[in-house]
Amino acid sequence: MERKVTTVTTVLYNGNYDGPQMSISDISGCQMFVIARDDLNFISSHDEMKKPAFYVLIGSKKGLPTAYIGQTDDFYVETLGLSTVFLEEFCTESLTVSMS
Repeated sequence: MERKVTTVTTVLYNGNYDGPQMSISDISGCQMFVIARDDLNFISSHDEMKKPAFYVLIGSKKGLPTAYIGQTDDFYVETLGLSTVFLEEFCTESLTVSMS
């Protein structure tokens, strides 16, 4: 069986793994972003965020890991619709966005 080599490119927007990150595969063209809650202003400053997306908010509730899964036609507009209180209280860890 022949194995196909895949390249995954990761962009570190702040130059380190603590800041926003974007990974893209050369096969699918799908982009995946990992954005810490403290970097939510990243969403409004990047055109890539204004596309259809599947997203996962990662947080905790009563000490247990919790996730909120959603989809949208425009991720930037969707985050405007999510209340700041919801994002601040629920999204304690990070936001992962996948878009093509």
